[in-house]
Amino acid sequence: MATAGPSRGPDTWRPTRYLEPNHPDNEEVLEQAAYQAAVTRLGGDARASKRYKPRRTVDYMGPVLKWRQLEKINGIHGLLPPIHPNPSDLVGLLPPAAHRLNPSTSICDHFVHTSVNKERSPTRVVKWTPDARRLLTGNDKGQFTLWNGASFNYESITQVHDDSIRAMEYSHNGQALVSTDKTGTIKYFTPHLTNIHGFQGHREACHGVGWSPNDERFVTGGDDGLVKIWSYREAREERTLSGHGWDVRCVDWHPTKGLVVSGSKDMLVKFWDPRSGKDLSTLHSHKSTVNTCKWGPDGHLVATAGGDGTIQLFDIRTFRELEAMKGHTKEVNCIEWHPIHHNLFTSGDASGAIIYWSLLSPDPSKPVTMLEAAHEDAVFTLSFHPLGHILCSGSKDFTARFWCRARPAGGHEMDRWHIGEERALGLRMEEEIGERTSKRIRTDDDGGLPGLSNFTAPVNGEVHGSKSSASLPGLGSLPGLDVPSVRPWGASDGVSAFPRSSGPLPSQNEMLRKTGTSGPGERVEERNGGGGRGHYGQGQGVYGGARGGYGGTQNGFGYGGGGHGGGGDGGEGGGYR
Repeated sequence: MATAGPSRGPDTWRPTRYLEPNHPDNEEVLEQAAYQAAVTRLGGDARASKRYKPRRTVDYMGPVLKWRQLEKINGIHGLLPPIHPNPSDLVGLLPPAAHRLNPSTSICDHFVHTSVNKERSPTRVVKWTPDARRLLTGNDKGQFTLWNGASFNYESITQVHDDSIRAMEYSHNGQALVSTDKTGTIKYFTPHLTNIHGFQGHREACHGVGWSPNDERFVTGGDDGLVKIWSYREAREERTLSGHGWDVRCVDWHPTKGLVVSGSKDMLVKFWDPRSGKDLSTLHSHKSTVNTCKWGPDGHLVATAGGDGTIQLFDIRTFRELEAMKGHTKEVNCIEWHPIHHNLFTSGDASGAIIYWSLLSPDPSKPVTMLEAAHEDAVFTLSFHPLGHILCSGSKDFTARFWCRARPAGGHEMDRWHIGEERALGLRMEEEIGERTSKRIRTDDDGGLPGLSNFTAPVNGEVHGSKSSASLPGLGSLPGLDVPSVRPWGASDGVSAFPRSSGPLPSQNEMLRKTGTSGPGERVEERNGGGGRGHYGQGQGVYGGARGGYGGTQNGFGYGGGGHGGGGDGGEGGGYR
């Protein structure tokens, strides 16, 4: 028997969580919503709050572990599995070091992320830290900013210079960092970005810095027209190299030898002996300021570029200049060699474009890939990840952008061997033939064979060696589809008309009585898709083709030609090879 308990009024106590926040009143909620709507209507800087988006992450540990596993199974020089244009093959995408013979797999032209400093300022220089886990950027306000190398989020910012940072470089052992600024000041830093020393190195802006192979010395160049050799431990000037008649815009030390290269506003590129300070050679290839010079990782080539928009390569083994590379529309500001593929490098110019160059291409003077609008303003600096799978670019538009390798995809834009295109083309041919056949059956025309007004037929038994024709739907522009260029039945002008060897053509009713109700369809199939091996080397039908429909060739998917057998030449090689 239930008993009625005490009634609870509005003031009755109820249990609540300790320190539970009070819910806002309905009026306050409505007022906040109205304010947010008003802010949204204003536009400009007063924007509505953004929706949460998951941050893109590029993690290199998966491919590296996969590569090490394959090395254990197949050996160091074992064959690697091929990468097909399929999203499922993403797990098989290995690091660039696994594809040393194929530099095209290491072209970083896929946009990943844009990083913007809290205090907007042009990004002058970007460098990956020695552990390859973070990216260090320097801007015009003299600040160092650290960004995560996998998720690209902001980590820390430090004020290190009083003016614009113009150059910085880590030592080869990763234990020291040297940076220079617009006032000519040179500063030393530890790997943790602790400033340990600073001094005045040049009277004017210092634009370049490079380390010796043993990390005991480094070289700098400034707007005072001087190239200086410094002792790192003693922080003193050992030698001054004078010979340029104007501002020195770039310097670099050979990776293994005692050889220094410098470029200047006087349009000259000079090679120096750092021991004696002697000018070894001078290049006069450029017609404007030389903005950048970089030794290749193997030390055989040096790349220079400048205001004339061209890139010059100089081979120190033969002591001659290679062909100039032209592709930029404005002055080139930076060059960066790939750390793994020594025949691949990239460059950035004042228009915001980034271009990739490969010395293994048939014409090295032409770009391999071009990102015309990589930035909204001039690209000042480029830096590859030590593994070579990410490129970072810094620009005058206040941003640092990250680029990675393209993922395997299944779309037609990634169909390198046109496999998907051929498959779709065959299906479309079948549909069009069916549509045209149905249309001809409904047409009461006794003047010619139904269904063949728009298709070609052999002349005097000729099949091979004929000229191509655009009359077949969808096959006019593909190579290898040799179809005789003749006029349809009933044409009477020139030699293109078909000869009649047995009197006038029979009427439509007579043809239907001979072949049955499916006569037109069979005639079309006999002339345009007879027997033989068809799509992918098997079956019969419209893919065999008296005119060279789908038939497998010895190289994979091909177009066999072959009389009334269909796919005669390519029938035996169907499938992947």
